[in-house]
Amino acid sequence: MGISIPQWYPYDGQPEMLPRVSARESWIELRAMRAHPPRRAVSGIRSEVFRAAMEQSEQLFRAAENTGYESRPLLLFYGLSQAGRAIAAASHRLNETEWALSGHGIRAAELSGPVAGITVSNQGSLAAGRNPSFLRVAQALASPSIPEKVGIRELWYLIPELRGRLPISRSEPHPALFMEGSRDDHGTGMATAHVWGFPADFTHTVGFAASREYGSDAEREIVEYVARYPSLASRRFVHRHYGRDAGISWEKRPQIRLAHDGGLEVAIALEGRLPVEEYGFNHPSEFPSNVQLRKASFVYPSLGIRTVLPAVGGNTEPLHPLITWWAVLYGLSMLARYEPSSWTEAISVNRSAHAVVLEVLLDEAANSCPPLILQCLESKS
Repeated sequence: MGISIPQWYPYDGQPEMLPRVSARESWIELRAMRAHPPRRAVSGIRSEVFRAAMEQSEQLFRAAENTGYESRPLLLFYGLSQAGRAIAAASHRLNETEWALSGHGIRAAELSGPVAGITVSNQGSLAAGRNPSFLRVAQALASPSIPEKVGIRELWYLIPELRGRLPISRSEPHPALFMEGSRDDHGTGMATAHVWGFPADFTHTVGFAASREYGSDAEREIVEYVARYPSLASRRFVHRHYGRDAGISWEKRPQIRLAHDGGLEVAIALEGRLPVEEYGFNHPSEFPSNVQLRKASFVYPSLGIRTVLPAVGGNTEPLHPLITWWAVLYGLSMLARYEPSSWTEAISVNRSAHAVVLEVLLDEAANSCPPLILQCLESKS
């Protein structure tokens, strides 16, 4: 099992390069950043907290790489938590009474059952004088938190690296999808994008494998399915026509095709016009289609691919991927800390169906989180 991840996507205007950013490259950049902390951490107590927190974060992540799975969730979570302190110290979104974090701000429940049954949710509030870490870091990243209980298994589906280890179907949680820019606008000037990674079990009317045909039932199912993805909901779908009437049209029903990952893909229309503050003289190096892709997707730096994420936990917007990692690692760290025998059972490859998923998750956390931390700190907001 696995997913095919293209490294770059050429389309009209300027080919967009999406390089993979490694953990090693990220730590080099993060260490260099400590001499000149970003944004609000440039001086004063914020700069001191930024430097100390990033040193601790790096040490904890590096220690996690050399620690067995039995204890690794603890080191990974606290490494990410310390990076959260640095993000809060640097954030323009957190004022002088909000950036100094205190307490976890998140709770885990159902620790006594199967690992996939663990739930996580917010703890505490953002009342004056209260700065719970999970809630304030989410605020710093302009991300929702988790106001309602969410099963940790549902959050696994938001982590692209786990895609090859999880069953993907309409009966399972909505997964991270992938987006690629399209070159083909048939001279209309309308930016379009391919979205792939959908389950393969939408209703097909005739045929099999590459010759499947999808009718109105599948079209309705796709529309209902994408309603969980805020950046896709209510968009028009692109239909490509061939032969004498070659061209494209924009419709409310999708044109469904088999994707190169074995699932399904559709093409969507992105807005064609942009206000001057988003394009033109203010962003001379960015083509309109690049801007629209950026607005509709999240660039996942360790994989070099655009992701499209569903909303979970009663939210109307998706979680920032770093917040997803935070919630998952917190839940696993609480299990490892307070129910060590249950955690040991969960990671036993001889007895646990989730053991390999957990191994991949804990391996990839050390690869994925540092590039995400760097991305957050390099952001100007």
